[in-house]
Amino acid sequence: MALTTEDIWRAADDLDNEGIKPTLAAVRKQLGNRGSYTTIQEAMQEWKSRQTPDAPPPEAPPEAVSEAAAQAGATIWRLALDAALKRLEGERQQLAAEREALEARTTEATEVADALSKENEDLRKELADLRRQTEAAAARHASEVESLRQDAATACERAANLEGQVSALKEQFEALTNASSDQKPEVKTPAPGKTARKPAPATRQ
Repeated sequence: MALTTEDIWRAADDLDNEGIKPTLAAVRKQLGNRGSYTTIQEAMQEWKSRQTPDAPPPEAPPEAVSEAAAQAGATIWRLALDAALKRLEGERQQLAAEREALEARTTEATEVADALSKENEDLRKELADLRRQTEAAAARHASEVESLRQDAATACERAANLEGQVSALKEQFEALTNASSDQKPEVKTPAPGKTARKPAPATRQ
């Protein structure tokens, strides 16, 4: 069964008659926890407006009271205006101080940003220089490695040539040694009991 405005008003009246303040939560509990707070609030606004009795029209005040009220109103207005102007001046000064502080922070932030930008630019230049130096060092290293490789190849070639020359000289030496052995005269050994005759000494002229 849908909850109606009259149901909400009836629950509020019951609570009010029992001396319980008809709050939204109390009315909803009185309704058995039915209905949304939005619906109950809209109905309660109408209920509260119905509970306010109509006030009788006010009587016109005496002329003296009206004049005193007018003077008091003018004084109050002047005092309120002075207070408002003072407050406005204070707020203006506060806003000016806050603006100066904001401008100072903005200037500081701009300077920091400029410094960081310059530092970043310097770092980029240093990085570029370091990259060029690294590339140059790598190129020199590659050139040196290539030169050492060529020197090693030349040394190996020279070693092979020297080894060939040594082998050739060794073969020549062996050939000469064998040839010398073949041309050496045979030495006869004297028979036992005979002394080898010594050759006569040469006659001096």
